[in-house]
This record gives sequence, structure tokens and C-alpha cells, in this order.
Amino acid sequence: MFPVIRNNMCYAVPEFNRFDRIFTGLTKGYPGRRGVHWAPAVDVSEKDDAFVVNAEVPGLDKEDIEVTLSEGLLTIRGEKKFENGDDKTNYRRVERRYGSFARTLRIPDNVQTDAIDAAYKDGVLRVTLPKRPEAAPKRIEINEATGTAVNG
Repeated sequence: MFPVIRNNMCYAVPEFNRFDRIFTGLTKGYPGRRGVHWAPAVDVSEKDDAFVVNAEVPGLDKEDIEVTLSEGLLTIRGEKKFENGDDKTNYRRVERRYGSFARTLRIPDNVQTDAIDAAYKDGVLRVTLPKRPEAAPKRIEINEATGTAVNG
């Protein structure tokens, strides 16, 4: 799993090829909608022992970001405040996004929730969601057939 639940959404974006079963209903913030200013871009990758969520949140301090886990939902939220210099500044164009945001993703059942780790560096929030040990892939050996049929 790993669908995006809500994202200050306005319009849907097609599913990714490789993660089409992980990301369902992936959406993106749209500046034209009232109250929606921006939503951080999020990449989710999977390793043998963990899922990793990288969220771009440039211009924020780690104190401006909150990561919570509740009922199988991982939520990243925060607010990027407008830096408006002094009252005499006459902006001709503003392209950077400001305002509050929230990204919520449903985490898979095989995540070890008590070991989730979050780190922030250079405008990227990295949330590591380790898999439970019993969820790791296990190789099953194939034995030679004995020639005896088993009726079941």
C-alpha cells in the first residue's frame, strides 16, 4: 500500500508506473484553489528493510515541521511563512509557495511503527519506516522430489 490520503488536493495526477499499487489517488496541491498554496513533493522508495519517504520542504526550519502517525496514517504538516521584507517592498512577481500544508500517506501493515525515524537536512525531510523483521523476504529452498505422491 502507501496511497496518498489527502494533500490539500485540487486535481488528480496519473499513477506512477512502478508504484501503481503503492500510490493510489496521488494528488498534488494547486495554487489556483482557495486555501491551497503549496504541497511538498514526496518521493517514496522501498528497500529490503524499510520504506523511505523524502519530502521537499525548502525554506523551513525543522521546528516548523510536524510528523505524526495515527491509525496507520503518516502525516507531514507545517507552514511556510511569507518573508515580506519591509512595508515598502513592491513585489512585481511572487512564484515561491507559502502557507500551511499537510501530506498524509497510509503506511503498509508491515512497518515497525515504534522505530520510525525522521531527519531534516538541506530542505529535505527524510522519514524512514523500517519493516518488521518477519516481513523481510525469505528464500525457500526447493528440495528434490521423492517420487511419493501426496494426496490431500
